[in-house]
Amino acid sequence: MGGLKIPIYGTGQNVRDWLYVEDHVRAIEAVLLRGGSPGRYTTSPPARRRGT
Repeated sequence: MGGLKIPIYGTGQNVRDWLYVEDHVRAIEAVLLRGGSPGRYTTSPPARRRGT
């Protein structure tokens, strides 16, 4: 990156979830086909990573 520093916001301890589009679509499909109504659903990957 040409020696530029990457900015860190806050304390740098933010947690990010990285989810592939295909995985997200599969999760939505599963909710549409097998989920109850009304319902609340959360999709997230098994591993979370710190923002830095």
